[in-house]
Amino acid sequence: MNLGLFIDTYIKRTDLNIVRELDVIKKKHVRCLRMPVLNIGGAFSPHIDDTVTLNGRLDPTNSAWMKVLCEREHYCIDKVSKTFKTVSNCHL
Repeated sequence: MNLGLFIDTYIKRTDLNIVRELDVIKKKHVRCLRMPVLNIGGAFSPHIDDTVTLNGRLDPTNSAWMKVLCEREHYCIDKVSKTFKTVSNCHL
């Protein structure tokens, strides 16, 4: 039952409708992510274009985009984990 609900929710998902607005006055009235964002995509991921699109909608003052090149899955998980720890200490 949970898998069915998950798939149903996935099928019915919609765009977040977030936009990149650099004007300080207009930024208060548009839909955007205000928290720091670290957007990581795998170099061979079939969704890398989606991460680029999302990054184009984010405020560059509080977001970062990275493409990670990994040869093995386990190594990639370790690499991303270490990157996250390093970046979280910098507070984007």
